Amino acid sequence: MVWSKSQGRIIRKIVVDQARWESDELWEAVDSLSQFTTLAHQQGGLRPDEIPPEVLWNSQVTYYYGQVRQNGHYLYVSNSGWKAPNIEACRAGLEACGASEILQIYDELEALIPQVGYDISQWRSQYDAFRKSSPLRKDFDALNNRLYAIDHEDFLRRRIAWIRSLPHLEIVPTSAMQGRLDQLFSANPMREARRAILLEEERQQAEIVKRQQSQRLATVEARLRANKVLTSLRRLFKNDPHEVGHIYEIMGDNQIAWPIDGDAYAGWYLALDTEKGCALIYGNDKVISGPKPLSEPMRAYFADLAS
Repeated sequence: MVWSKSQGRIIRKIVVDQARWESDELWEAVDSLSQFTTLAHQQGGLRPDEIPPEVLWNSQVTYYYGQVRQNGHYLYVSNSGWKAPNIEACRAGLEACGASEILQIYDELEALIPQVGYDISQWRSQYDAFRKSSPLRKDFDALNNRLYAIDHEDFLRRRIAWIRSLPHLEIVPTSAMQGRLDQLFSANPMREARRAILLEEERQQAEIVKRQQSQRLATVEARLRANKVLTSLRRLFKNDPHEVGHIYEIMGDNQIAWPIDGDAYAGWYLALDTEKGCALIYGNDKVISGPKPLSEPMRAYFADLAS
């Protein structure tokens, strides 16, 4: 009941970090709004319907755009679950920033989804079969290619112009950011109760990850081999990233990725394509380093993990 019951709109301001907003990197400015979404949830104990709607609009546009550029429309639908509130928010965000050409792609995607023929909960397990034999693959690929052709910088500038026009946007110096957030979030009477639930969920998730790690690398020999191979990978990138965990994600189509540890690398992944035999680091919708070729032993090792 603590999280399921809405209290109505509590926060009417959108607060962003001045350093990120004024960064030379366009993505930093756009992502500063997404950061507020995360902080409102984690620190403020706030639901999406308790903060300005534009925050959710922006987050859903970011999620859609990033997912498709990295994984394509099929996996975006699978990963997102294609849930009505998020669909509406993404549409509203695209319309608000004047991205009519992307909104048209989104509408065509919605028309394609029922034609796939199985429930969205099955899309992940059916991914390889879809790629190999579905006549709809060409339609999904066409949507992907149209999105890839969008001028990335122009799209970011349109989003920034829209965000700047919001009358309730508040740009706060970095040094004053936490104090301003605490002041805003103190208006939530359920803040502490909700944060306690979040902390317990984090603890439980950490336990699940530990169990998964034990299952995937159950023997000392497997752990030692994984450490050796990951060390070799780090050398490809001159020891950057410094640390990656053993827990990996199967991305489909012979791809495998590890989240990179550390606050400085938030949202970064070390990704491998075992079919192409290369590795790269990507994050925040762009390639950070690579691609770099894998040796044959490394390629064979990771192909086995990805199977």
